[in-house]
Amino acid sequence: MSGRFAALARLAILPVALSLVVACTQQPTASGTPTGSAAATTTVAPTPAGPQGTLTIAMRGDIQSPHPYLSYDIVGISYRYNVFDSLVEWDRDGKVVPALAESWKVDGKTITFTLRQGVKFHNGDPFTADDVKFSMDTMKSKDLNSGSASNFAAVDSVVVVDPKTVQFKLNKIDARIFDTTANNLSILPMKYYQQVGQAGFSAKPIGTGPFKFVSWAKDDRVTMEANTDYWAGSPKGKPLVKTLVFRAITNAATRVSELKAGGADIVQDLPPDQVDPLKTAGFNVVESKSPVYNWAFFNTASTADAAKPLKDVRVRQAMNYAVDNATIIKTILGGHASQLAAGITDLSDAWSSDLKPFPFDQAKAKQLLTDAGYANGFSIDADISNTSKPDVAQAVIANLGQVGIKVTLNALPTDVFNNKWIGKQLDPLYFVTWNTFTHPALYDLLAGCKGFISSFCSQDAQKYLDQGGATLDQAAQKTAYQAAAKVFATDPFAIYLNSTNALYGVSSKVSGWKAHGITVVLGTDTTVKQ
Repeated sequence: MSGRFAALARLAILPVALSLVVACTQQPTASGTPTGSAAATTTVAPTPAGPQGTLTIAMRGDIQSPHPYLSYDIVGISYRYNVFDSLVEWDRDGKVVPALAESWKVDGKTITFTLRQGVKFHNGDPFTADDVKFSMDTMKSKDLNSGSASNFAAVDSVVVVDPKTVQFKLNKIDARIFDTTANNLSILPMKYYQQVGQAGFSAKPIGTGPFKFVSWAKDDRVTMEANTDYWAGSPKGKPLVKTLVFRAITNAATRVSELKAGGADIVQDLPPDQVDPLKTAGFNVVESKSPVYNWAFFNTASTADAAKPLKDVRVRQAMNYAVDNATIIKTILGGHASQLAAGITDLSDAWSSDLKPFPFDQAKAKQLLTDAGYANGFSIDADISNTSKPDVAQAVIANLGQVGIKVTLNALPTDVFNNKWIGKQLDPLYFVTWNTFTHPALYDLLAGCKGFISSFCSQDAQKYLDQGGATLDQAAQKTAYQAAAKVFATDPFAIYLNSTNALYGVSSKVSGWKAHGITVVLGTDTTVKQ
């Protein structure tokens, strides 16, 4: 998130560290051996060699730049996942796995990566440790001014040990360093970049990814072509189409129209109310869980009198019991969402099976309010970005009104919302969508006592957040963040609303395509019947 501050309130379109968000393939082969005299005159159609056809995907917007370090939202992340690779990647289940680094080991604040051999950039240059160091140096360059650079504040330097070994020297432990690397550090070709410069590279970028950049028509489309020399074993799979096109179509209805008209083979962000009509019309709908979380945060840091009730855990619990999330998901979101427990779902490493959502129980909510001294309820203001649909927020407010809590909703321009968020000046309740919650260390950012954009503090949870943030050991992190989640399950930092599912409309001509665990859109392992 970077240029991400500008996107926080969609509320937050990018993963973060703030700059405030595989499959098997089989090539078709001819089979059968003609026998007898007729065989000599039988014509067997030749088997297509290599990737075939064009896959056109209607995306919700355009990339901000062909340079991978200057394009930040989910469309930009999707573009760079197709054209570039990183040392580690998110696999289709959203887990960090080896990519250009075959393995790594951690020793204190030093991470040593052993690099994959035989990988080539799209221009044929071999991938080496020098490219990794150059990539990090470029990412953090003041000349480039990448919005993603602050994500690597913990990386003091990158040391080339030999052509296949590179080290990250950290100045502090960053629990999200692997997650951040998977999201942001597309590996650049040092020699080519130095030859053509930043402008030349942006005009014709080169990576090691499954597709090669061909062209970019701003606000229209990005065109890519298959990298037939893509390295084997990638968690991204293989390019099976010759051409991949991302069309920038911001209007959801227009994306659906293009799918129906044959102008797109897949559409991103399918509106829930289009699921059944598309299925009826013979199209496929792909639905998957996603780490897109929706909360109504409590501003317990506020010194305003109106925020005083929220400092009582019984009031925060009551507000969760008062909201009928199951009905909201069914009636407003068409059933295409999941309830949150402890503010997360089972996609997070902080999840454990004993976490349960708050049940809808307004009688209990009223009793808790009475116990806390608010038998007659109270009045507060709530903020929301004016770029967010207010329907869920309005339903939540209606539920709160049923237990005596009167909420006035204020829609703020996105930049105003974000600036107030950073300054911890939002109203006692504020509605946020965060995309994507890929690592439980984000708990600390959003709801920790020292979190950059947190207006909440639970000392009981913080001790576990500190433990998780103080180690790079993934097992130790998981244990710590699960303990923090158990605290947040009963000491809520927000009204826990839902995690919206990712929805895609897919033409019946498309085979093999699968949704990705962190909602990036890949063109690999997919064929299109022409």
